[in-house]
Amino acid sequence: MLDTKKIIWVVNCVNRKTLKPAREMAISSYSPNPKVRAKKWITRISNPQSTLINAFDLYAGEGWSVVKNTISGLNEIEIEIELWIVSAGYGLIRSDSLIESYNATFERADRNYVGTGNKAKDNREFDRIWWSELNEWKGPTKASNRSFASLIKNNPESPIVISLSRKYFSAVSNDLEEAVNSSQKQNQIFLLTSGELTKPFENIHIPIHARYTQELGGKPFSINFLTASKIINSYGQHNFSFKDVRQMVAESLETLPDLTPYNRKKLTDNEILEMINLLKKRSISHSFTSLLRLYRDLGYACKDTRFKDLYNKSNELSSK
Repeated sequence: MLDTKKIIWVVNCVNRKTLKPAREMAISSYSPNPKVRAKKWITRISNPQSTLINAFDLYAGEGWSVVKNTISGLNEIEIEIELWIVSAGYGLIRSDSLIESYNATFERADRNYVGTGNKAKDNREFDRIWWSELNEWKGPTKASNRSFASLIKNNPESPIVISLSRKYFSAVSNDLEEAVNSSQKQNQIFLLTSGELTKPFENIHIPIHARYTQELGGKPFSINFLTASKIINSYGQHNFSFKDVRQMVAESLETLPDLTPYNRKKLTDNEILEMINLLKKRSISHSFTSLLRLYRDLGYACKDTRFKDLYNKSNELSSK
């Protein structure tokens, strides 16, 4: 039996959307000056002008399907799970918040990276400043928590599973560090992200790795969602004891062998451009990173920088 009334799950947003964003809801359409961009962006999202949609229904793709299926399964057995989203465009929001479709990300290779044009600061520092400024905004729902500190403080009895990509973890790390240092319930906070972490995060860290897909299925970029789903769905084995969760992951996942390297086919620039144009038609709301994932999933090889240049070239050609 689960010794809690509610599970809180925090995930990062994803690029794929079910609605195409309005032009002014893309970071790339804003000033190259990061300070000006942040101010104008917050002014814009404070005054919705396009269709509003429940955040839970806005996101799409393989990773988001894992989130939806996990929540649906728990709801069927009457276990309450509250989903929160780390959004590069809106800050920390609950999944039932009404928001506009948007293109903003902490992925630095994307044309809608929030720190594009930043020269004054280290990118990691800028991402944290951007996150702080977003969370000083009232948010799309006035009553919602706007920081990890408030989310954890206001839910003292609930286990909190935080599954984030490395870039998104880096962006929120100052906020999360403050929350962890002031929390009296660290043994019920589970941070899932890749790599090694130092204090205070090592006390709440559940390391993840792409090789876990050998047991969990899916693609490597969905591994944050997949590992979190496994932990949440197997609550009967650990009842959200950090020691038991850590042991379960270590025994069932960390002993897996490394993934076999991909043997992808290389194409010419013209061939890649043709593929990009085809993939754009398949994806309603695309970005450089989302198309690169699709491209590689089809078995083709291309370096990030080369693909980004060709993606931008495709956009320029299509706008003429």
